[in-house]
Amino acid sequence: MAITKFKITRKPVRADLKLAGGLLPLNQEYHISQQATMTVDVFDRGVPYDNFGFKLGNDNGDWSPEYQCTINALVSVSTPEITPNNLFVATGGQRNLAGDIVWNTSTDRIKVVSISGDGFLVVNGSRAIIGQTYFVYEFINLIFVSTASIETQNVVTTITLLPSNDSGDGVNADIVITTTGNLRAVINDLETTDELVTGTLTNRLGLNPSISGQTSGVSIVIGTLTVV
Repeated sequence: MAITKFKITRKPVRADLKLAGGLLPLNQEYHISQQATMTVDVFDRGVPYDNFGFKLGNDNGDWSPEYQCTINALVSVSTPEITPNNLFVATGGQRNLAGDIVWNTSTDRIKVVSISGDGFLVVNGSRAIIGQTYFVYEFINLIFVSTASIETQNVVTTITLLPSNDSGDGVNADIVITTTGNLRAVINDLETTDELVTGTLTNRLGLNPSISGQTSGVSIVIGTLTVV
């Protein structure tokens, strides 16, 4: 018996399937002639690595097994490129780089070439693997986690990324992240915090200079002093 209808059984992740301008719902039956007018709206550069499922049927109510259709769309033929960037993160902190890393429209995949310094990269909840290539549509979040010691100052971590597409590679780009540190100390078990860039911290701890073992001031040239 002839095929007379079709239905979508699984939607693509990075695209919308439409018919007459409206979204196609799952398992809605359509006449086979309407298949020719179905369109695909791609969200970004997430193709040709996406697909959807569909079934074909007849008037007896018989349906085929699910077929898979791959969505193919070519990226720009210019050289893939990532813009180098210099970023900052607090000690012991993390930063989502998804909005900080800028790649051109010809880049549809990125290879993590190396990570040097105190920190690591997490792609969608899993620690990034050095040498692994990730498609840009997979970057729901891209988190840098600093592992720099609290006693350090301005530790630099360099993440080297290689932009690519189906035609070839671009040039390595460095994302340089500086972890701003601070100095921790204990003075007579007092709990207070003072921060400054330059200058002298004097008589801000409530100390009595006449009592042995205390001091009326702490001098610092540059950096941050945190007293706990």
